[in-house]
Amino acid sequence: MFYGPIEYAEKHDRETLERLRQDVHAWTFAHQPFVAAWFPEVGRDPYRSPSNDPAQPPLARGRALAVLQDKWLGELIEELRNDGALDKTLIVFTGDHGMRFLPTSSGSREAVSHGKLDDVVMHVPMLFYAPGILDHPVVIDRPTSHIDIMPTLLDLLGLSANSAIVQGLPMTDSRIADRLLPLPMSIFGASGYYYQGFYYMEGSSESVFKNTTMHFDDNNLLPFESDEANAIRLKIEEQEVLQRAIVDRMQQILPPSGTLK
Repeated sequence: MFYGPIEYAEKHDRETLERLRQDVHAWTFAHQPFVAAWFPEVGRDPYRSPSNDPAQPPLARGRALAVLQDKWLGELIEELRNDGALDKTLIVFTGDHGMRFLPTSSGSREAVSHGKLDDVVMHVPMLFYAPGILDHPVVIDRPTSHIDIMPTLLDLLGLSANSAIVQGLPMTDSRIADRLLPLPMSIFGASGYYYQGFYYMEGSSESVFKNTTMHFDDNNLLPFESDEANAIRLKIEEQEVLQRAIVDRMQQILPPSGTLK
């Protein structure tokens, strides 16, 4: 569904939305607690045009798809409201990554940012709806991660996260500001991390950058052989070694059938 015709993706997204609405109605009618996740695919980049207009600019396509998916989210919210469950339901809205590709005039794809990290590629929306828990909007003004979703939900429910099963922190936890947050993107030729107010990046040429935002140019370039640049390279290498070890271990314990030993 990622890159096929938009009609195909929209049809299957609509079918899964209707099944979820039916499930939500059945669960709420039975007063049954539930957890559900829905992942529509129609909005994956490079953005496809809902109007099937090949001349529509990518940004206009993205906005049109956002409007479409916002309508679908409204249908889910309306189902919860009609079932009398909206004020008793936590809702999380997010994405898996930012805009990574753009379509070219030849019909192929090209990376938005190759060889460096970029806020457009990495940043995603993250919204929590927590009725009866938060009585006013709370803005999280520091970088967080998807690993923080579960502990944040548990925290909103008044439960403590078991450190053996979660890696993140509640997004309101002040310790987030002091942790090192890996930003691995070696698939696009760059990796880095965020730590104590700074973003660090090693590009494909092994050049190292440091900035207070995730935008890098020659003004943020560190001297190639400086102690700081070498320390950053070492930290990124440690992250990549750990990631490879985790993947290798998972491949050992997860057979092709997908069932854990």
